[in-house]
Amino acid sequence: MTKNVIYSPLTAEDIAAVCRSYDAKRPGLGDEFLVQLRRTLQHINDYPLSYQRLTGEFRRAQVRRFPLVVLYCFDANADAILVVGVLSTRRDPTHLLERTQGPTH
Repeated sequence: MTKNVIYSPLTAEDIAAVCRSYDAKRPGLGDEFLVQLRRTLQHINDYPLSYQRLTGEFRRAQVRRFPLVVLYCFDANADAILVVGVLSTRRDPTHLLERTQGPTH
C-alpha cells in the first residue's frame, strides 16, 4: 500500500543541489542519482521501519551508489512518511540532527 509522502521545503532544495553538483562532475550523473533516490524512496514506502533510527522517530536510508541519506519520519497513525532531507554522509553528523528539529520539518 502506498503511503502519503510529504517533503519538507528543504528537501526539494537538497535534491536540486545534489543534481546540479553531480551533473557538474559528469553530465547525466544527476539523473543516475534521481533513479537511485526513487528506488530508495520506494523501499522506504514499502518498509518504512526497516531503516536505522537516527534520533526519536527519525530514520536514515542510504541512497545506493551515492554518499547520501534520506532522512525521514514515519507516522503510522497517518500512514505518512515525512522526508526532511537528502543529505551527504560526508558532512558533520550534527547536520542530520539539525533537520530533525525546528521549523524545517
